[in-house]
Amino acid sequence: MAFGSAMLLAIVCGLATAEEPVRKYNAEDATDALEKYSDDANPKLRILSVQMMGELGGANAAKTLRKMFDKERDGAVRRAILLQLVGVLPEERDTLDFYCRVARKDNEDDIRYIALNEASLIPRLEKGSEALADTCFYVLKKDKIPQNRGLAAVILRELGENSREISALVLEALFNPAAEIRRRAASALGTIEGDAAFQKILEASNDRDPEVRAALCRALSAQQDKRVIPILKSLLTDSNPQVRQDSLTALSAFAEADAGLATFVLALSDKDPTVRLQAVGALEKYGNPSAVSALEKTASEDPDGGVRQLAKTALVNLKSPK
Repeated sequence: MAFGSAMLLAIVCGLATAEEPVRKYNAEDATDALEKYSDDANPKLRILSVQMMGELGGANAAKTLRKMFDKERDGAVRRAILLQLVGVLPEERDTLDFYCRVARKDNEDDIRYIALNEASLIPRLEKGSEALADTCFYVLKKDKIPQNRGLAAVILRELGENSREISALVLEALFNPAAEIRRRAASALGTIEGDAAFQKILEASNDRDPEVRAALCRALSAQQDKRVIPILKSLLTDSNPQVRQDSLTALSAFAEADAGLATFVLALSDKDPTVRLQAVGALEKYGNPSAVSALEKTASEDPDGGVRQLAKTALVNLKSPK
């Protein structure tokens, strides 16, 4: 017989049997019953009780899970507890301090990573940024795991740390095994200095994750350094339409003479309408009469009604007396 999680919870807690209907119970009773399994010799059963306790949610489950985490010695069980705590702990200073403590001291590499990541996602609290920054600097000094160090560097950049050391570490984080860190690193690049740094950006533009490539485009648009233009142009042929759109948006932040009018005219033939819309908008912004012919073709032949309409509006503006 197959049981749903609610039925299984009731059976484990002694509130029902496979043959009898589920009796009424409240979350506190169920949490208390499940806590008894925290001392069971079988770690798989301890994990099951943790998962069901996480489903209960609420302050009582959070308090009990915190207590179980502190006394548990099995890494797999503690990992399960931490993952359940993510969904039930309140976003307050005590929670931040808990995650920071785990990120500093836990023996398991991935548990320290999970804790540091969760600490960084808590909305900024009074003096919370200082505690988070201190933890990140501690990780950079003491932790030997590249994934954890990369995350710490990215968080520090997000907190406003702009030292050359952090900038170098953020660049290295672009090649971290964890896609989430690479995405955050791409978004937190800051000012890029030196040819070696640009070479790393070029390598990162080939990242297998399209979200990393798109984040790079958005970050590079803020550089206003002509050296990023070839990188952005190479991404105009990316397989992902969001990357192509973001690269075109970034290019439109440069002067027409630098980005090249032909870049945007060519984009009018992109297979994705959002990219073509971006191209029309850029050509209208530049206001170069040389684009009129291409826009007229778009206004009459583009398969997307929204693109045709925007092209017509752009043509009116381009042809209007200045």
